[in-house]
Order: sequence, then C-alpha cells, then structure tokens
Amino acid sequence: MKLPLFNFRNVIELLSPSPPIDALEISDHGLKLVHHKGGRHNFAPVSLRLPSGIIEGGTIKNEEAFKKALIQLRHEADPLLRGTIHVIVMLAGTNLYTQLFRLPFLDENDLENAVELNMKVISPFEEGRGYGSWQVAKVYPSGEREILAAFLEKNIVDALIEALNGAGFEVMVVGFQALAYARLIREKHTNLAESEAYVVVKLWNEGLSLFIIDNGHPYFDHFLRWNMLTEGVRDTNKDLIENAILEEVQKIVNFYSSRFGSKPAKLIFVNSSEYKNVDARIKERMDIPLQYMALPQFPKVPPDWWAVLGAFFRANKPRSADNEINLAISKNTNSFYRMKILVSLRFWRKIMWGSLLILIVMFVGGYVLIHRELLSTEQELSALSQEKDPSNLNDLESNAERFNNLVKLIGSLESQIEMRSSILEAFLGITAGKTTLQTIAIDGLGDKGIHITGVSDSQESVVEFKNIIEKSTFFKGVELPLQSVIQGSDGKWRFEMSFELEMPSS
Repeated sequence: MKLPLFNFRNVIELLSPSPPIDALEISDHGLKLVHHKGGRHNFAPVSLRLPSGIIEGGTIKNEEAFKKALIQLRHEADPLLRGTIHVIVMLAGTNLYTQLFRLPFLDENDLENAVELNMKVISPFEEGRGYGSWQVAKVYPSGEREILAAFLEKNIVDALIEALNGAGFEVMVVGFQALAYARLIREKHTNLAESEAYVVVKLWNEGLSLFIIDNGHPYFDHFLRWNMLTEGVRDTNKDLIENAILEEVQKIVNFYSSRFGSKPAKLIFVNSSEYKNVDARIKERMDIPLQYMALPQFPKVPPDWWAVLGAFFRANKPRSADNEINLAISKNTNSFYRMKILVSLRFWRKIMWGSLLILIVMFVGGYVLIHRELLSTEQELSALSQEKDPSNLNDLESNAERFNNLVKLIGSLESQIEMRSSILEAFLGITAGKTTLQTIAIDGLGDKGIHITGVSDSQESVVEFKNIIEKSTFFKGVELPLQSVIQGSDGKWRFEMSFELEMPSS
C-alpha cells in the first residue's frame, strides 16, 4: 500500500478548516445539488424539477418562483437550514460564447496583459454587458500557450447570483459543462485516457451538447436546443433529429481537424440510448471510433448527474489553487473567507474547551491524590510520634537510604542516556565525509564495547576515518583489523572497527 506523501497544505487546512463547498447544476428544467456529507467522495444528491417558464436559456423569467425553488432545494439538502451553503454553479443548457486563441511565450505579467487585450477584442458583448474568464488550455514545447476564453451575458450571471444569495446560497464559481466533463477525464474518474482528444456528444432532455476535450482540458463548448436543432420539431420526426445531430457532429469534427490538423481520437457519447441509430450513421460517414463514456468508480450515478459531479470535484480544490474559468466575476469569496474564519474559530474553540476540561480533570485528580497522600503521611507521623520502639526508626532510616539509592540510580541512567546521545552526535560529525556507517552496536562503555561496520569509497578513506576517530575526545583504543578491510564487487571498501568510550572527567 502506498502511503500518502506529507502535504503542508493539508496540515494548514487541518489547522484552519474551510467550510464545505457543494455543486449546483441549473438548467431550464431542474436543479441538481451534490451536497457534501464529509469526505472527498461522500456526497448526497438532491434534485428539484422546475416548471416550464421559470428559466429559459439560463435567464430567470420568474424570480419569485425561482427563489422559492432554491429555498425548497436548500431545505431538502439541510432541513435545519444551518448557515449558508457555498456552491460551485454549473450552467447547463445556457448559450455561452467560447473562443480559442494562441499566444507566444510570455512571462506571467505580460501573459495577463496579453490575454486581457485579446479578450477585449474577441468579446461578443459591448463593454460592461458581459463577463469573461479564461484559462490555459495547452502549453506547447515552444512555450506558446493555447488560451480558452468564455463569455456570458452579465445580466444572466448577476440575476442568478442575486437569487442564490437571497435563498441562502453563496456562489463561489460559475462554470459550464465542458469544464466538468474535462475534470472527470483529467482526474481519471472515467474510462477515457487523459492524453487523447475527444469530441463528446451529449444528448439530453434540454438538447444537444458538444464538447471538445484534449489532454484533459476543454477546448470548446457548444449547445443547441431541440427547437433550434430541428426548427421547432421535437420527437415528431426521429430521422430529422438524427440528421441534425449528424450534421452538428460533422461540423465540430471539421472544426477540430482544421484547427489541429488531425481528427479527434474518438467520438464519445453520453446518454444517447434514445438515438441508437446515430452511432451507425456516424460510423458510415466518419472514420472515427465511437465509445460510450462510463464512470467505473461511480456505477450507481446516472449519466444526467455526471456533469454536476464533475463540478463537485472542483469544490475539493483549494480556492487559491483554482485557475479554471470562473464567470462569477464578482467572485463572492468574502463570505466564504468570513465563514472560513468562523469555522476555524469554532474548531479552535472546541480545542480550547477540550484542553481546559482536561486541565481541570488533571488538577482535580492531582488535588485528590495529594490530599490522600497528605492524610496518609499525617497518620504515619502521628503513629511514629506515639511509637516508642526504636526499631521503627531504624526501618524509616533504611527506607530513606533505599530511596536515596533509587535517586542515584535514576541519575546514573540519565547520564548514560546523555552519554549515548553524545556518541550519536559525535558519529554524525565524523561521518560527514566519504564514509557511510552501516551498523553501530554499543555493548558497554568500556572494553571495546562499541563495534561499527561501514563502507567507504577507498582504502585511504577508511584509514582517514580511523584517524579521525582516534583524534576524537569521545573514543580510545581504536582497533581496525587489516583482515576486516575488504573491497567488494562494487568497488566499495567495507570494514569493521571496535573501540571504547572515553569517559569525560566530571
């Protein structure tokens, strides 16, 4: 079994714990919350279906109904409504704008400025009407960076955050589905290799989602509602829907091939059992292997929960180390850190009260023991004063002498421990050269009571080591038998040496 490496960040988190962060998926037809129950993979799913007309395309149409739904969802997750629930929000079925651009090698400060300048140029919104965020998607051997930028209308984000805050949620991140699926692949939760490039095809009740994921990072996120895909036809002409799906997949494959000069490794299908014929038709048109995504670690989690589960794993990452796209430009982290301080204070308050209780128990216990000993001593003194037999005095003198001898013995043991510690410190100073000690046996303080074996680079180094020990004030009577100095097959010289400890004068 592999032991976990020491992680200083984990120690800091233990001493200053953070409040848990959940994941919330918001779509036109429902809410899905993955709620922490303690531990990395210990979670509880809570869902709520939304009536039509409350949200359309990520835009809130009925604020009051949406807020009531959020409060109901929060109550189902935590019936006692204890404090704020911090969430990473994942928007599903929302049309956002993504764009890739490449930058030459730049240092960190210049990179920030160059990215901001490019984002102003490519933003689909006028200044002040949209939010934009970015992340590094790929670093080339030349030092060039591929940047993925995402943009979303400001009104959509602000309205969602306001409604969530009013219902007792605090938004830490606003992301989208491609980020979540890329994280599932990157963190090896799926049956897909991280190093390959995929076009992910997701067919679900909202519509068709298409993602490009390469090397575990998202490159593209595209969503089409069913009425947009088939010009208002839904479930009335299956051939029409399948043809539309096929055309959109072909467009994404062509986009990938034109940008990267090769085809994606695989087409990945998510929850596409309703349109089984699409698989065969894609195989006929495109020479690309098809595969269904699976989560072997979570066999009981249905596919429509995979995206919000990927967002949940992002919550396990420290906020200071999260460099992925976040469209919550307001970044409501003040409340999070205020809550972090409160959680830490509660944590240390428990430790303080626990320590105080232990001290009280120790003091009370010590008082009881001392009181009992005092009473016992008083009784013995009283009996002694009344006793005229001098033999009792002799017994007391004998006990006192025995006690003094025990004190001397304890002092002798302490001096031996200090002496052995001095021996080890001396060895640490002597072996700082080319000689490595393999064993140290201390049988006694005299009569060649110290035996060592070691290995050195050369015979001269062995002799030099012997001379250093002879000059040490801690050792005397050094013996290095010539027959014990032997050269091994690896060219190293092995030796045995014995000597005794030089007792310092007190």
